[in-house]
Amino acid sequence: MNKLLTIFFSIAFLTCKGQETKKITKDIKGTQYKEVYSVLKSDKITRHGTYNKIGFNNTIIESGYYKLGLKDSTWISYNWNGIKKLSEGIYLNNEKTGIWEYYDFKGEIEVRYNYSTNELLFNKKNEFLDTDKEYKVFVNNDTLRTILDREPVFIGSMFNELFKNIKYPALARENGKSGKVIVSFVIDKNGKTKNHTIIHGMGYGCDEEALRVIKEYLTFWSPALYQEKPVDIEYILPVTFKLQ
Repeated sequence: MNKLLTIFFSIAFLTCKGQETKKITKDIKGTQYKEVYSVLKSDKITRHGTYNKIGFNNTIIESGYYKLGLKDSTWISYNWNGIKKLSEGIYLNNEKTGIWEYYDFKGEIEVRYNYSTNELLFNKKNEFLDTDKEYKVFVNNDTLRTILDREPVFIGSMFNELFKNIKYPALARENGKSGKVIVSFVIDKNGKTKNHTIIHGMGYGCDEEALRVIKEYLTFWSPALYQEKPVDIEYILPVTFKLQ
């Protein structure tokens, strides 16, 4: 019995010792932000413990927790000055789970989505949908233009994602260029995006930047419904570049 207890406590000691952490503060390359997090002392790469992204005036713009290198527990993001909440939800093994809420620039809930059931629970934009708008719909081998039962819904705040992540191309800025890039892409019946195409460009690096942001950040949607079934549709999105 004593031998078994000795083995148990030895394993427990080694496990606890393996979870000892070291605090890291790191600038995020190409931004004015920094990260504050902990890594395991045993390998100094695996993140483990609380995480904070720090913005202007040392305000927290994202907070969460890592468990052995994977996002875990509640994660919350805020706007640039740390005042208004942008999103809140739970990660489990680096994947979003349960109900997540996304907020617009006013701090009001824009979308509520259950990742465990793949169910759209709330969409603020439902109040402003254009019921007469026609979309190009792909059903089997047929293509038709028709009104949808429900438009596709981006899971998140589209405005916030574009505002946070778009970078004004240096060439466009140097030449004083403002305008719109119009991008076409398909949102399939699983809510994934593909076939991104510029249908109206403005050059000076803006076309490439619009494509980059949409491909990287506007990736997960609740699909369109036609005849009460999810379908592939073409979505047209203008991206505005405006010099202040």
